[in-house]
Amino acid sequence: MLTTIYTTIVDFLFPPHCPLCGAYVDTLGAWCPACLDQTIQVHTLPLPMQNYISTVRAVGSYRGGMKKFIQVLKYQKKLAMLPAIHTLLDKALPKKDFAGIDYVIPVPLHSKKLQDRGFNQAEKIFHPWANACQLIWLDALIRCRDTKPQYKMTVAERRSNMRGAFSLREDLKVREKKVLLVDDIFTTGVTMQECAMVLKKAGAKKICGLTLASDA
Repeated sequence: MLTTIYTTIVDFLFPPHCPLCGAYVDTLGAWCPACLDQTIQVHTLPLPMQNYISTVRAVGSYRGGMKKFIQVLKYQKKLAMLPAIHTLLDKALPKKDFAGIDYVIPVPLHSKKLQDRGFNQAEKIFHPWANACQLIWLDALIRCRDTKPQYKMTVAERRSNMRGAFSLREDLKVREKKVLLVDDIFTTGVTMQECAMVLKKAGAKKICGLTLASDA
């Protein structure tokens, strides 16, 4: 009861807005229908012939509002963007599409970057969605090497940069499990491929990928 009253007062004093156009909406994290339709562009990404991942889907493209959300979250640490992102995932991804997934595993940050940023953006974006889908979240991977930023690298340079960057936590088992790897951005797929290789060598039965946005 008190929570409902508090929410009503806050919404009255600070009415929620669509995160793209600024139009008034009913609740925090909601979108106007036009902006929601414009941002949701679920698509399957092209992968190389030899790959440890069976398929990767992106919720949208890394431009416009989606690019703004990710950059503000990662580099300005504005967690206020998360309710809008969670609404986006809920509308874009039917829960039935992920039936049979044993674990949702995020692409990890190196401990140094995690300390600097204070959070792993993949966890902030996808963990609540996984919970809502009743999927098991598992921090199975470790980033054992502090890699360089990749945004100006060629594909070959990215492969060299990411080689051997991940390992599986010693106390965890993924043998014969179906895994969903999640990350915020997919560009060349090198990072996700390296993670998938570690999981596949540990015996994972099937590995799929999901990303908030694709720059591919």
